[in-house]
Amino acid sequence: MMRIILFITIFALLFGCSSGLNYRKLNSHLSSNNCKSAVEYMEQNEGDYGSNAKLLFLLDSAMVNMYCGNFEISQKSFHKAEYLADILWTKSVSKNIFSLVSNEYVLPYNGEDFERAMINLMSAIGYLHADQIDEALVEFRRLDTLLALYNSKYEKKNVYKEDAFARYLSGIVNETDKELDDAFIDYYKACQIYAEYKEAYGTHTPSSLEEDLLRVAEIVDRMDEAKSVVPDVEKRFWLKQQDAADLGKIVFIQFIGHAPLKTEKIIFIPTRYGPVTLAFPKFTIDPPRCRNSLITLTSTSNTTESKTVLVEDFNQIAVKNLSDRKGRVVAKTISRAIAKQIAIKEVSELNRDDWEQTIRVILNLVNSAIERADTRSWRTLPGEIYLARVFVPAGHYQLSVSRCGVVQKRTESIKINAAETRYILHDSRYSF
Repeated sequence: MMRIILFITIFALLFGCSSGLNYRKLNSHLSSNNCKSAVEYMEQNEGDYGSNAKLLFLLDSAMVNMYCGNFEISQKSFHKAEYLADILWTKSVSKNIFSLVSNEYVLPYNGEDFERAMINLMSAIGYLHADQIDEALVEFRRLDTLLALYNSKYEKKNVYKEDAFARYLSGIVNETDKELDDAFIDYYKACQIYAEYKEAYGTHTPSSLEEDLLRVAEIVDRMDEAKSVVPDVEKRFWLKQQDAADLGKIVFIQFIGHAPLKTEKIIFIPTRYGPVTLAFPKFTIDPPRCRNSLITLTSTSNTTESKTVLVEDFNQIAVKNLSDRKGRVVAKTISRAIAKQIAIKEVSELNRDDWEQTIRVILNLVNSAIERADTRSWRTLPGEIYLARVFVPAGHYQLSVSRCGVVQKRTESIKINAAETRYILHDSRYSF
């Protein structure tokens, strides 16, 4: 039996890991606005992901195609990724003998909890930008259900148990559809969740959300509840419903920075049978140079400016989410180390005494080489999401976006009607 385990270990060392896609080349194509080459590069090099990272290929395909405007292809990839992630998560991989004698790379990557939740959020944003509102609402509901399911399964609950930004967007959609009771609930819950975001991630409640909550609360006669989550209401100004009715609403969503890079931390512990190697994953953040943007909407008779505000910090969510499951990671890593030490001891003792020490040294060297933390992650996610919600008179507008005082992008003319909401997605990662 030990000889079989040893063979599996060596086999995993040689074949269990993949170098992964070259994201520098992918980003180079995207930064050059060469979407055709970016999509082709990713598809032609699908094998670089490795046989156990099909989920990451689907996620990258969805994000790249969304950036390139191929929304139908993007949504198909998101749906395939959601289906695969659900299958992989429901399987009990913690008892898999292959991962206990080698490392996580011999198992299919099933994603971090927050990554699986982001499938629904990114899909919803794509639907909003494509003006497929009903489909977006479905994704918001799936996201909420998914996070509730995950947290019900864990003894130690994750901080990331609800998504504030998704709730806010859902409220905007419901308000536009005149589902004002549902809009109030979404806005109210979003404010509650952002209070938790502030504590956990340093992300504050957007002032536009508080104004939206107060406006709807007046109509549905729930101001007392609204005041419980909005401080200093007496000093606040918000657009009244009767004034907003004849205006158009532009919701500008901006991706900034890149998702954190997952790396590993290795610890060596000496024992009488040889060194024990423990490898743990960690996220490394590369903060964006510029954060807040200024958007300018210009028509023949009107100019409106608005600063974007942080609404979702994937960098901090990733770090905290990994910290929340630290106990599970440590338990499995230690179990793997113990299993491999037992295997090394038993295999070495099967041989003659004069070879026992040599074999043990060789096996410990193999063990040290093969012990790796799982550093696979969804690299095409943004690091942060910013938002500006602007009311404007009906008409044609030119939208300008500036960061660090430099105009970054000027879109085509935007037509907005009274009582209409337009969702504009702008990915700043590859064009600035």
